[in-house]
Amino acid sequence: MFRVDEIQKEPLHMIPCVNCAPGGRRVEYTHLPILQGHAPDLPDGVDAVIVASDLQAFDTDLVPPPERRLIGLELAEELELLCELGELPDASRVGVLLAGDLYAIPTLDKRGGLGDVERVWEAFAQRFAWVAGVAGNHDSFSGRADFEEILLPNNAHLLHGDVVELGGVKFAGISGIVGKSGKPWRVPRQRWSYLLQKVMYREPDVLILHQGPQIPEARLGGLDWINEQLEKFDHKPLVICGHEHWSTPLAATRGGHHVLNVDYRCVVLQSMATART
Repeated sequence: MFRVDEIQKEPLHMIPCVNCAPGGRRVEYTHLPILQGHAPDLPDGVDAVIVASDLQAFDTDLVPPPERRLIGLELAEELELLCELGELPDASRVGVLLAGDLYAIPTLDKRGGLGDVERVWEAFAQRFAWVAGVAGNHDSFSGRADFEEILLPNNAHLLHGDVVELGGVKFAGISGIVGKSGKPWRVPRQRWSYLLQKVMYREPDVLILHQGPQIPEARLGGLDWINEQLEKFDHKPLVICGHEHWSTPLAATRGGHHVLNVDYRCVVLQSMATART
């Protein structure tokens, strides 16, 4: 069973970025942290797994909007550089998991929006061993809120009610958020429940969601209905999610599911044998 034991508090690296502040009243200058974590049982063939989501920002506001680069593109390049410098393992032995929402509006006058994130997926797929994950409710692919007809590299695996096995580890995923259909990537409850049952039948080691469960006792946001759905199964995969930012990246639900929240953060998981200090 794939698990995460610890996330270090001090970032390995910080990437400066800019986004529209909540409410759209100003531009917000922040940093995307790259954290290190311990995962004792990595997939075969890789020495690290990168996990990230909600990369809704740009590199700068000092150039015209068409020239601004999504922070996901910057993150892929920075991680590749850390691999080249020996701070992380060789990029060919690094896997990537993405939990959605990789788009931001380049004019920086509004948060959210819906836009194409294929370039971000391609940036990771071209640099690392493989990439798997889900779409968030702000992601589109070739202008559509689905990925049935897009062409990505063969080592890229977009999941929505699917399971992919990589290095002996089974990764399942459900894209979007729970809600009435009509808006992009809204999944009605009955459909979401069906997709969960479909993937849990395969007993995945990791369940990648965009919208995750709630942990009210720790004041960590999410959807309590997702807790209820997860508790229907004895099998307990590691849950990876984003959508709502948590003050701590790692926590456990009342039902015993360990959850790694990577909203607006990147976590690099390594075993003790491969981690560099």
